[in-house]
Amino acid sequence: MEKKETFKIKRETHTVSQRVKDELKAFNQIRRKILEAIGEEELNIPDIADKIDMSKEETMYYVMSLVKFNKLQATAMDDMDEYYFYKIKE
Repeated sequence: MEKKETFKIKRETHTVSQRVKDELKAFNQIRRKILEAIGEEELNIPDIADKIDMSKEETMYYVMSLVKFNKLQATAMDDMDEYYFYKIKE
């Protein structure tokens, strides 16, 4: 009997639900929109939300996810100390 690596066995025996696939697809679309909106600029949450037509709360969630996954970094705070500016991490 041929030995198989654990991840290959898991891939063959476990499937991912369609809901999870759809959520990942939606996350990737939003991630792409945010990164395109920022481009070479440094933007804060309200500016990003306006550019992608999303609520500030939802935008904050996705921006924090991108910071967590090392795609964005905070640079400075705005004049009123309310929001950080974010740029694409190099």
